[in-house]
Amino acid sequence: MLRRVTLFFSGILWLTSSQVWAQWNAIAGYELSTADAGPVNQMLQAFNNQHVHTLGFKDIKVLNGFQAGLRYNYDLGAFEMTYNRRFTRRIGDYFENVKAVGMGNTENSDADFFYEIRAYSFVSEFGGALRLGFSLDYNTYLTEMRYEEPTIRDVKIKQRPLGSRFFIGTYVKNRPNLSFSFRLFYQTLWSDISTAPIRDALNLPEELCTDCSFRPSTFGISIMINNGAQ
Repeated sequence: MLRRVTLFFSGILWLTSSQVWAQWNAIAGYELSTADAGPVNQMLQAFNNQHVHTLGFKDIKVLNGFQAGLRYNYDLGAFEMTYNRRFTRRIGDYFENVKAVGMGNTENSDADFFYEIRAYSFVSEFGGALRLGFSLDYNTYLTEMRYEEPTIRDVKIKQRPLGSRFFIGTYVKNRPNLSFSFRLFYQTLWSDISTAPIRDALNLPEELCTDCSFRPSTFGISIMINNGAQ
């Protein structure tokens, strides 16, 4: 145990030493992408059809959000550790006879549906002004229904597939301690996710999908500011 603690703090001292830490940048930026949420949209439209409402859920088409993390520059390119979150919110008004999950009662309620993709990523990029790169991602796909009526239990479903990003972009150095990165990316998963948990949690018909698995992929753009020694 003592050896592990010693190694842990030795690693922190090494990372924060002036020579090593001087090469790290704090990065932050904005992301916009497609959603590829067709099977989820099918569930939302089925929910609209199942309940009388004054405003139904619209299809999910676009996601936007932010990226933040650390970047280490070296001669051939850079290495990054980042957190990404892209999301959207769909608003629905006054759905009649919504059934609480696991309960027999029904209520009328407004509702919000949230769709998110979160990722912890290790990123490598190579090149000069023009950069190519890829990432290894630990993703969280989150679907959540929040009801305004407190007697109806909210629904939150998380699925955690691994995946990767592949991107091409530019690297623009503005000052000795400031640069910008612009990237076009394609994100894919290594395994399927399923809409069956959404279907069941929203009390939708089982025949809505026979094979409920799908593997969404997204295309997007990211704009980042890199603050630190370049």
